[in-house]
Amino acid sequence: MNSLFYKNAGVISKWREYCATETFHPNCPPGYYVFITYAEFGRMNDGRCITGNYGVLGCATNVEAVLNRMCSGLQRCQVRIPDGRFEVKKSCPRDLRRYLNASYICVPIIDLPEEICHSHGPFELRNDTGFVASRSIRHLSCSPLSFTIHGEPGRQVAVSLFDWTLSTTNYRCQSIGLVSDSRRNVSLCAGRSGLIFNSTSEKVKVTLTSGQGDFLLKYTITGCRDPVMPSGKSWLRRQGDDALLGCNATKRNWKLTCVHGRWRGKKAYSCPEERSGDEDERVGIDNWNEMSLPQGVSVAIIIGTALVVGVIILVIGLMCLERLRKASNSTASEPDIYLHALMPPGGGNTIEDNKPDVTAYYERTATINKKPRGDLNVHELYGCVHDDVDLQSLKMARKRNDTDENNVRFLTLPVRSILCKNTNIQQASAQKLLDASQLANLPDSAFS
Repeated sequence: MNSLFYKNAGVISKWREYCATETFHPNCPPGYYVFITYAEFGRMNDGRCITGNYGVLGCATNVEAVLNRMCSGLQRCQVRIPDGRFEVKKSCPRDLRRYLNASYICVPIIDLPEEICHSHGPFELRNDTGFVASRSIRHLSCSPLSFTIHGEPGRQVAVSLFDWTLSTTNYRCQSIGLVSDSRRNVSLCAGRSGLIFNSTSEKVKVTLTSGQGDFLLKYTITGCRDPVMPSGKSWLRRQGDDALLGCNATKRNWKLTCVHGRWRGKKAYSCPEERSGDEDERVGIDNWNEMSLPQGVSVAIIIGTALVVGVIILVIGLMCLERLRKASNSTASEPDIYLHALMPPGGGNTIEDNKPDVTAYYERTATINKKPRGDLNVHELYGCVHDDVDLQSLKMARKRNDTDENNVRFLTLPVRSILCKNTNIQQASAQKLLDASQLANLPDSAFS
């Protein structure tokens, strides 16, 4: 016989092989009842019941539901092997010897008293774990019957149903009861097995509409009750298995986590009635320690920040270098207007190539400078002007008595770039500018 601890029920589970002609006879102590957890019938493996395989092994039928209908909810029962009720599916030749492999646990079934039918208030179950069997309520005179599963504040209730009346392949719900809390209702369907309901509060109401059939209802109160509050003025914020406690007068707080029904974390201290500087300083240190990131995460953040800053600096540096390069190219390619002024169109590229023209330019300049001021005209002073539009611009500027030197410079700019057709020399107008007073003082004959 093999034994193991079934932690969900807190009782002993017994497993063994039952050979042909033997009897399966589970037996539980007073106050406990049989609950089948596993049952197979067939020729599974060589062992105590099968010594020769005859080429047929590994064939078996799951008879857990059948055996539960026969034994669950009873303190003891007897089933002789083989039993005709196991022949729900022919998986092995009938002329070969088969055996039963089964395990069961003894669970504490709650015997609901008759007073539940006459109680004016809700009948409460407060144990952390409990089982209600259909066999234990059939004798009651009321139907439907209701009771409440009530845990401590902050805890939750899990409800599981094990029903063997109908096949689990029947998807139509044949309701045998209802489970509800403050937020929702869930039907208990015959033939379904497993976890049915998980509450969001510590209180659940169960209504059983029928005691017929064969089912077992299991409930477990899970989680942690609300933690003990620190003395003084304090507050609590809780979400599931996480809780945060704090003081009203200071920023001190404590974080707790519920693990297997117990709170893990720093124990909450008492809270002061008034804020103090020393307390705030200590709170800041505690909060920093609790909120600080793991070392690996901190290192990763620092490295990532450094890389981003480095990339930004590199991009800015490249942009500045590009601007300097463009400015240098622009300066190098910009023509020297004063040097170019001495170059005739289509002529040489250097002053030496145009030495005769340069000599003529200086000679003409000297001639112009020897003439009295009143004898000069725009043609001579500005060089050879052949563009009537530019000459007209100078005339209009003089008539407006425009003394703004910048405007005169702007108006004379096209004139300074004009080339003489006769001498192919760009004259002194390209080398110097007249100021406003010089233009205003020119006689009318200068514009003829």
